[in-house]
Amino acid sequence: MSKSLFSLACGITKAILQSPSRDAIAHALRNSGNVEGAAGLMDPGGTFRYQARKLRMQFAGYLLLNDIVEDTSVEQPFPWKLNRLSEEDWRGITEGDLFVSRVNTGVLNGLSDQLPQIYLDVCDPYHGFRLGKRCQNVEVQFSSALDSAIAELVAGFQAHPALRFLRAAHSLAQAIKPEHVSELALYVRSVVEEDPDRPTDSDIERLRGESQDQDQSANILGALGSHLYSLRKALAIVDGLLYDAFMLDRLVVISEENCFSVAHGRDLLGETSRVELQPTGRELEREPGDVVLLDLDNGNGSRLSGPALIESSRTEMSRETDSAAPMLTSVARRC
Repeated sequence: MSKSLFSLACGITKAILQSPSRDAIAHALRNSGNVEGAAGLMDPGGTFRYQARKLRMQFAGYLLLNDIVEDTSVEQPFPWKLNRLSEEDWRGITEGDLFVSRVNTGVLNGLSDQLPQIYLDVCDPYHGFRLGKRCQNVEVQFSSALDSAIAELVAGFQAHPALRFLRAAHSLAQAIKPEHVSELALYVRSVVEEDPDRPTDSDIERLRGESQDQDQSANILGALGSHLYSLRKALAIVDGLLYDAFMLDRLVVISEENCFSVAHGRDLLGETSRVELQPTGRELEREPGDVVLLDLDNGNGSRLSGPALIESSRTEMSRETDSAAPMLTSVARRC
């Protein structure tokens, strides 16, 4: 039985846990934007890290925000001045970004004999994003264990079902200009991830290439975009796991120990679970786009176990206790 992409990605996170650079990179993540003497709710460092994480670009988000903070020609969208990264933290964040880039490049290069370059370009999780400057003259020593784990991950991506469709559809889509392939990939991402009222049922039909309102060529384009998005999203989830491995020794688990209400369901995109939690640890630090592990009763005598991607979350204070303990409601999708 072939391994899942998640289990293969865990092989890379093990290499991270053993990396001699991990402590320095983790320190840079915790310390970014700090200034001597700053503390409390108005701590510019805390605000810097919060805004960097909201960009959902792993280490690249810190580098981009560092550029914005440094650019005096850009009007700052913050109520107080943020501090740019110190040289030490800039180096640490750059090292982490180079680590993620090494994995992405390894996977995409491993698919280069099966997909045209424009497909590989739009499957890059950072395609279409503005990127910040890395610290210069930073060298990272990558271990043989990492290279071996990347090779196994490449084999997993080579077995991805989207690859078969993309190879078959390439001859039908060769007339598409490269810039239009890029626009198509960015459009699908906006529909699935950015518009809160989408995807609708008609969107899903178009992305599956099954719309009755479109001709065959339009349906092929829709399916092409969705399969490119599928590969990109899979690699983006891997990137998130790598980023987490520099800060967490293990993923947050959602089980009966912290979950007091769960409703399982299925929609046109797959399995979903709506869970209500009484946080016992780092659950409140998990945000949309992060991965957690589910270990819950499936309601039919079996267990729902495995990784899930948080799609949305809401935090509120308990009205039933005097302690005003926070509660977290999340919608997670199997991945």
